[in-house]
Amino acid sequence: MRCWSYGERGFRSRRESVGAMEKEVLDLEGNVEAMEKEVADLGGNIGSMEKEVTYLKGAIVAIEKEVASLQGDVVAMEEEAACLEGDVVAMEEEVANLEGDVIEVE
Repeated sequence: MRCWSYGERGFRSRRESVGAMEKEVLDLEGNVEAMEKEVADLGGNIGSMEKEVTYLKGAIVAIEKEVASLQGDVVAMEEEAACLEGDVVAMEEEVANLEGDVIEVE
């Protein structure tokens, strides 16, 4: 009888161990499911970030085109300023000539 009693205790102990292991497996499976969901969420975030990067690259291209256009405007304005400076020099010479004519007339 003693062996049977010992065997029953051993069986009960093993059953408790198996129950504890089954609970641990369920907990681990729950953790795996949570991790899989997190990975899926991160995958969605990556897709969203990739779209944002694509948008920003497009914005950079647009800004670069605008900068090039403005640089062209600056060159045109510098050329116009040079022409106006030439006109000013010509007008100053004309004024000097007219002043000379006025002095001669007086």
